[in-house]
Amino acid sequence: MALTTKALKRLTTAVGIVLVSTAPFAASAQERITIGTGSTGGVYYPLGGGMAEIFSKNIDGVSASAEVTGASIENSRRVGSGEMTLGIGNANTVYFAKNGEKPFRKAWPLEAVAALYPSTIQIIVRADSGIDSVADLEGKRVAVGPPGGSTRVMADAVFDGAGIDVQREYLDFTEATEALKDRNLDASVVLAGFPTPTVIDLATTADIKVLSLDEKNIEQTHEKYPYYIEGVIPAGTYDGQDTDVHTMNIWNILFVNEATDDELVYKMTKAIFDHIDELRAIHPAANQITPETAVDTPIDLAPGAERYYGEIGALH
Repeated sequence: MALTTKALKRLTTAVGIVLVSTAPFAASAQERITIGTGSTGGVYYPLGGGMAEIFSKNIDGVSASAEVTGASIENSRRVGSGEMTLGIGNANTVYFAKNGEKPFRKAWPLEAVAALYPSTIQIIVRADSGIDSVADLEGKRVAVGPPGGSTRVMADAVFDGAGIDVQREYLDFTEATEALKDRNLDASVVLAGFPTPTVIDLATTADIKVLSLDEKNIEQTHEKYPYYIEGVIPAGTYDGQDTDVHTMNIWNILFVNEATDDELVYKMTKAIFDHIDELRAIHPAANQITPETAVDTPIDLAPGAERYYGEIGALH
């Protein structure tokens, strides 16, 4: 049986139930590892797909796949309930899920595998929109990501820090890009590693502008939400972006259910870093994934992951 006695005790303590089937939490020859990602237009999906390929090729008896989801919030719930093996989510959302804070109604039994890379909030408008600052978004139609993702949460924090209100449209990155192309939207908020595929796509078909946050907005947002930190999108990241864009970041976390077999987590963690060049070939965001930063997570590391980092001297 892949689920250890220790893991079973940890799960039943965390959620107050007795498991009839252990299938969702550990891989066997008959099972698949599932990785909750996000929309196909973001970074979670290609990185999750890359991890799935690495696991399938390098861990015996494992067949892994990435799933398109509503991102952080949905992933936290589905991993916590055992519907998926791993999930990727923003640090604040994973922390809220672990501790049962809003938008979650209960605490979910999650442990971290790695801090991956920082996501950057990118507020995209058409260059001819007449919108030159975040303050200009007051009352405008703004896509803030799907209801189940963290883009909405961080967008609300930034708009709160700026003291504005907008007409929120709950569209994923791909849907928002199409709406901007058709001029059915004033702005799109994208929370992802850069360069983001959907923003690249939009910039090839329309002149775009990436809005900077002013210093006061950044300070007020960070003061109220300390897990959001200042960040910069370097000039030249997108076509037509000639100057640095000042914005905010949050780290993305790869996580599992507490009941996941420790040996499986160890093998998955090791496989990621043994084959990190394969992930870096998929998306530039993976260049920021290192063992030294991977251990800085908002929730406890899973024992299997901690064992791997201890072996390579990455714990600090």
